[in-house]
Formats: sequence, C-alpha cells, structure tokens
Amino acid sequence: MKQSLKRWLCIAATLTLTLASLPQESLSLLQQEMLTASAFSRSGKCGENAKWTLDSNGTLEITGKGEVNQLYLEKNQENWLYQYSRDVKIIIINEGITALGEKDNTGAFEMFTYLDTVSLPSTLKTIGKSAFSECKNLKEINMPDSVESIGEGAFGNTALTSITIPPKIKTIGKWAFYGNDLLTDVIISDGVQALGDDLFCDCYGIRELEFPASVQKIGRLFDGGIGVTNVTVHNPKCELSDKLIVPTG
Repeated sequence: MKQSLKRWLCIAATLTLTLASLPQESLSLLQQEMLTASAFSRSGKCGENAKWTLDSNGTLEITGKGEVNQLYLEKNQENWLYQYSRDVKIIIINEGITALGEKDNTGAFEMFTYLDTVSLPSTLKTIGKSAFSECKNLKEINMPDSVESIGEGAFGNTALTSITIPPKIKTIGKWAFYGNDLLTDVIISDGVQALGDDLFCDCYGIRELEFPASVQKIGRLFDGGIGVTNVTVHNPKCELSDKLIVPTG
C-alpha cells in the first residue's frame, strides 16, 4: 500500500515539474486546448434510435438509424438546438438515417449560422420542413438519389449557388428554396414528376430552367421578382402554371 502511494506521489511530482518547466505561453495554450475540448465535448440523442456527437473542431456527427428530430443533451434532455448551433461547421450524417425532422417538423438544423459542409447518406429519404433553413453559410448541398421528399422551406435563405433535385422526388413543399439570392444553377433530374408552388420564391439569380420529359406538372415556382429568361419543357403534355415565369410582385 505504501509503495503504491509513493509511486503515485512520484508520478504527480513529475507531472508538476514537467508543467512547471513549460514556457508560460505553451502552458496557456495547453490549458486553453484542454478547456476547449472539455467545453465542446457534447453528445446526446436526436431520435428514437439516433445519437449525435459534437467535437471541438465543430464537426457534428449523427449515427444510428431512422429519423433525426430534435437534438438533446445526454444528461438532462434539454433542447440542444439553440445552445450549440453556432459551434457547428460540418455535419456528417451516417448511413442508416432515413429522415431529418419528418414527423415533428422540428427544423432539424435550422439557423446553424456557421454550417458550411453537409454530408448526407444514401439511406436518406426525407428532408423535413425547414431542415436547413437560415443556414446562411451553407454554399453546397449534395442530395443523394434516395431522397423522395423535401419539406416546406427546407433550404430557405442559405448561400446555395447550385442545386440538383434528385430523380426519385415525389413531393416538394412550398418555399423549399426561398430567398437564395446566390442560387444560379438548378438541375432537375430526369424522373422528377411534379414541382409545386413558390419553390424558388425570391431567387433572383436563376436565369434558365430546363424540365425533363418526366415532369408532368409545374406549379407557380416563383412569388416575387424573378430573373428567369429561358425555360425549356421537354414534355409537350406537361401541365403548366400560367405564372411559371411571370412575377406576381
């Protein structure tokens, strides 16, 4: 017992001397890094079978299966969303996750102001209401071909410059891409059948739109000023809104 105590005292003394011998600047940096790691080491639940972790570099990783809804802290189940949303720069959603805020319409990552990179899995089918709305630093999103539904306002008011609407899309909510002033390139994949109202509300940078032969119906895509000058519709029987390229405001 005495020998074990002596051993631990020696280790403690050695560690103290080592820290004391470090330059003050290095010690301060070490302390800062330790505090940062402690402050930002977070984890919790974000669905019945889904969990999240956030590291000190701002990477939010989600694992598990099924739907992702509100993000909670592990211990007290307090809503995580507005506490740490500014710390997230990268989101990695792993295989097995099928929906983002489908049932409870949470706006899963809404107002993640500094988010700039998102990785979505091939198992994803639903991007729910306001999922990435107000993510004003998000410049790119690559939706997998597995996505079948995009919720209302899902990508509203971001920094997206281009989007590709996946081929299996069955429903897209109103205002899905509203307020994206920097959006210039829109690719609608062959396989998409219908596009509803106000998808590109206040997206002034879009100049051209091309609709593949699979599209059966095109709603009023714009509400407000528009910049579209060229529209190509490859299906001669496609049902067109009389306000397809005519501004209403």
